[in-house]
Amino acid sequence: MHGLHEGDVNTKFFHGIISQRRRIYTINLVSVSGVAIEGVQNIQTAVYDHFSSHFQAPGEERPSVFGLSF
Repeated sequence: MHGLHEGDVNTKFFHGIISQRRRIYTINLVSVSGVAIEGVQNIQTAVYDHFSSHFQAPGEERPSVFGLSF
């Protein structure tokens, strides 16, 4: 035994796979109205603003189940 415990042998291999996936699936830049947005916080804000605007439609009346009898 060289001091390795069961499961330690593949640690470097799996760390490499996770690092590769992180590089592939990371969003580094988004375009908002033709303007490039970079940086984690700026991208988070842009994504939040985009989706919150879709789910908050002011002045629209949405169907309701109140007053319906089942």
